[in-house]
Amino acid sequence: MNLPSPLLSSTEPITEAEFAQSMTKLGPFEPHPYLAVAVSGGSDSLALALLANQWIKNHAGSLIALTVDHQLRPTSTQEAHQVQQWLSGYGINTIILTWAEEKSGRRLQEKAREARYQKLEEWCRDQGVLHLLLGHHLEDQLETVSMRAEKGSGIEGMAGMSALVEKPYHRLLRPLLLYTKSRLQATLISSHQPWIEDPSNQNPKFKRVELRSKTSNFSSSEIHSFGQKRCAYEEALNRLIPEIVTPLPQGYAFLNYQAWSQLDLESQLGVMQRLLMTYGVNSYPPAGESVHKLILHFQKASSSRTLNGCRISRYREKNLLFMREPGAIRHEIDLSNAANTAPLFWDQRFSVHLSSPLHGQHTLKALGQKGWESVKKALEDQKELLPYPVALTLPSLWQQDQLIAIPSVFKICSNQTFTLFKENAIKFLPCYPLTRFTFTIA
Repeated sequence: MNLPSPLLSSTEPITEAEFAQSMTKLGPFEPHPYLAVAVSGGSDSLALALLANQWIKNHAGSLIALTVDHQLRPTSTQEAHQVQQWLSGYGINTIILTWAEEKSGRRLQEKAREARYQKLEEWCRDQGVLHLLLGHHLEDQLETVSMRAEKGSGIEGMAGMSALVEKPYHRLLRPLLLYTKSRLQATLISSHQPWIEDPSNQNPKFKRVELRSKTSNFSSSEIHSFGQKRCAYEEALNRLIPEIVTPLPQGYAFLNYQAWSQLDLESQLGVMQRLLMTYGVNSYPPAGESVHKLILHFQKASSSRTLNGCRISRYREKNLLFMREPGAIRHEIDLSNAANTAPLFWDQRFSVHLSSPLHGQHTLKALGQKGWESVKKALEDQKELLPYPVALTLPSLWQQDQLIAIPSVFKICSNQTFTLFKENAIKFLPCYPLTRFTFTIA
């Protein structure tokens, strides 16, 4: 815990009016907003929780805090309960989400971050919470831009973090991007509220810690300018993509190669990155250098390539086909004796609604080669309904090793051992849609 003397703070606490102004930029909100705030116990997220609590009272809404017990340190469970106790003193209910999976191998910090976001976002989706607040501040933004500059990022990367990110079921809000960490700590000090220091924030082996010790090469005004450029760039992409990309509801798309190849390189890269984000698996776009190599490949060859968990191939001369790479699909949902018929979110791209409760051991997973062999025999019309590799990536319901249900896009003969999902039971809802709300400047 850390509670410095107020005499050491050279900045003022964030005022209620300032925070209200930041939230207004991220609106509109419903008449009685329901917010979730991610709280680790550090000064940034705790200050956010206190500020959001006052804001929600003024808007006759509800606030809940979510803290993830990552179990990376022996004290993590104790810290999660400490956060819960602190916030209860302000009348804030706190839900503790536990990352209980095995923790080994490389990229442990990155895996922990991904797991934390997954836990937070799954909870918001399941509980119908539309707004998830995150405590990133000005120094975090400067570090992000510096890291991306080192990697040679383009227009989108150099804008840093967006103050608002639209997801299929909720929004990520970052209302603190204009405020320094010292002001957040001053906010806690003014309320006599201690916080927890994460020792990994002082570990020099992490890139962010190394950058934190250096003076940023970028000013707030430069980052604002980067954001304006990104907004204009994304608006241009949103107008361009519908003209040259044909998305299909089964989770794949065709890119008009001839029209795309006549674009300037920056636009080619932008369209390609959007497609790779929508149909791939990673939460960040691939490096510009990797995308550029992909572009050069299709200028000279027609063989398929994979990048970002996405499979790209030539299709009938004039198109490039973008789809999920079959080998990158590992998501299986255990539905044993599932009584709940609420929609499921499978493989970060499909909403699947089961029309009735299940009895026995069932699994929702990719159709795969084994499932395709069964489907192929039952097809009434052997004409190609969709590209063969795409079929392997579609969701299907299994009872142990027996195929039970497949998407309604397939036309099958009657009296089969498997059935069709009801029409509209499966909807393609990728985390990163092709056209999207543009970047939001803090």
